[in-house]
Amino acid sequence: MTLDDLTVNFSHLKREEVLSGWEWLIGDKKLPILLAASGDAFLQNVENRGIYWLDVGVGELNKVAEDRLHKTPIRFDGAYI
Repeated sequence: MTLDDLTVNFSHLKREEVLSGWEWLIGDKKLPILLAASGDAFLQNVENRGIYWLDVGVGELNKVAEDRLHKTPIRFDGAYI
């Protein structure tokens, strides 16, 4: 199994529209950077560069890192990675 098996390639779509149905929760300042085959997504805030995890199963948005280059462990699904 590879990362391609677990993610969705959305390079042919407009990033601003991919998660438009979730705007009520994520706002309009976050864009997807990775979409999981399960529907979950990692987003980046265009203003402060923060990284967020959208858990579509429970409808939650959680900040997991300060930016894409964050060097300290991040909290993901109740554990630090």
